[in-house]
Amino acid sequence: MAPTDPLWVWLTDEDVARLDGTRAAAGHGRWRLPEAQRRLGLSREEIRLGMRAGRFVGYREWTGARWAWRISPV
Repeated sequence: MAPTDPLWVWLTDEDVARLDGTRAAAGHGRWRLPEAQRRLGLSREEIRLGMRAGRFVGYREWTGARWAWRISPV
């Protein structure tokens, strides 16, 4: 595989809904990272590790000017 070869990534419908903002528009993942830290009493690193462990899910939401990440407990 050469560095310029395309990389294929398989996404489920749930992955697409999470990444394109559909899930966020439906009310999922509404906490911005600082708000999630405050509400959950966790550090940024603890939230990141929780996402890796499947305890939290990250969503992208279009805010009108840019994409913003939102966090939701599973």
